[in-house]
Amino acid sequence: MGRPTPSSSSSSPSSPADDDILVIIEGVKKSSKSKKTSDIDTDSSTSPPHHHHHHYTSSSPQQKLHKALVRTRHGDERVWLGGLSKDLGKKKSIAILKTTLSPDLAKHPALDKLTTVKHTSQLNKELCKWELSQTSHSYKFGVVFARAGQTLDNDMLGNRGASRGFMEFLQFIGDIVPLKGWDKYAAGLDVDDDRDGTMSLYANHSGNQIMFHVSTLLPYNPSDPQQLARKRHIGNDVVVIVYMEAEGYHPNSSTTSHPFDPSGFRSQFNHVFVIIRPYQRGGGGGGGEDKSSSSSSSSSSDATFISGKFEERWAGTEDSLRYHVSIVARGEVLPFGPPLPERQNFGKTPLFREFLLSKLINAECAALAAPVFQDRLAKGRAAFLTNLKKTCLNK
Repeated sequence: MGRPTPSSSSSSPSSPADDDILVIIEGVKKSSKSKKTSDIDTDSSTSPPHHHHHHYTSSSPQQKLHKALVRTRHGDERVWLGGLSKDLGKKKSIAILKTTLSPDLAKHPALDKLTTVKHTSQLNKELCKWELSQTSHSYKFGVVFARAGQTLDNDMLGNRGASRGFMEFLQFIGDIVPLKGWDKYAAGLDVDDDRDGTMSLYANHSGNQIMFHVSTLLPYNPSDPQQLARKRHIGNDVVVIVYMEAEGYHPNSSTTSHPFDPSGFRSQFNHVFVIIRPYQRGGGGGGGEDKSSSSSSSSSSDATFISGKFEERWAGTEDSLRYHVSIVARGEVLPFGPPLPERQNFGKTPLFREFLLSKLINAECAALAAPVFQDRLAKGRAAFLTNLKKTCLNK
C-alpha cells in the first residue's frame, strides 16, 4: 500500500467544489522507455466509466514510476506519475499530479490542501473495507407473477398462488431452496424464523450469486391489499422480472397481446422490467406456427451474444414451450447487452438461461449508473471520505 493523503478540507461535502479527496501513491517499477500521455479504458462494475482514467506521464529511461489512485465522491481516477521523489516537496508533487488528471479534477480545490498521513493497520483496514463494498458478486432481482389482465403491482402481488408454467419457469432459471439455515447470499431474506417465507429462488451464474424475491414465495396477507411483506423486498429491487400469462397468447397475433405498463409499478427503485410471456409454438391466438422457429430469418439462424462466446440456436429444443422476452426501462437507463434477437423468442434452453441471467446482471449495472442511484452512491462515497479524513487526521 502506498501513501494515503486525504484532504484536510473541512468544507461541506454537499458542494462538489469542496469535496474531500483521497490520493494513494505507490512506487511500483522502473520505466525502460518514455511513455506518452494517454487514456486507457478501465473495467468497473460500481462507478460510471467516465470517472475512471489511466494516464501516463512522459518519463526518462530507468526513472521510477508511481501509480496513484485519486478518489472523490463522484468517482476514481487512476494515473501513473513520473518524476516523484521524497525530496521533491509537496507543492511540486501536487503540480505533477495535476498534469495527469482530467481537467475538471485537476481544478479540485482540495488538491492544494492534501496532507500526508502515516500508513497504519487501521487505515489499511478502512481502505480494504471500502474496496470490498464497491465490488459486488451478489445480485437480487424481483420476480412477479401476473395473471391475464393484471396491470397494477398490487394486483400482481396479490396473487396467492401461481400456475404450473410459472413454477416451471422458476425451476428453469434457478433452484428452489429452503431459507431456514441458508448460509449463502440471501438478499435480505430472513433465514432464521421463516418471516419471509420458507423457500426462495437462488442461482449461481459465472461466479455471481443471485437471489430472487419471488412474489408467490414471499408471505401472503389476505387482509393487506398492498401485500407489504412482498412489496418491501420487490419494491426495492432495481430489476424485476414480470412473468405475464395470457390464455392463447402468441407473439404473432395482435389479438392476444397483453401490454405491460411500467406505471403500474409505483416503486422509485424499480428501473428495469424484463417481461416474460410464455406461449406454445404453433398454437394459440390464431397466430399459427411460430415463424421464428421455422423461417430463415436472422432470429432463427445461429446467433452470437455475450462477447461472441456462445453460438447456438435460440429455439434449440423440441419442446413446444417458448418465451417471448421484452425489456422496459426508465429513460435514464442506458442500453445494455446482450442484445435481444430480432423476434425476441426463446426456447427453453441452457443458452436462454445464460442469456437471461446475463441480461439481468447487466441491467442492474446499467440502472445503477442512472442519476438517482449515482446521487445515492455519491453520498456514500462522501461519507466514507469524511470519516477516513477524521480517522487519519485526528490520530
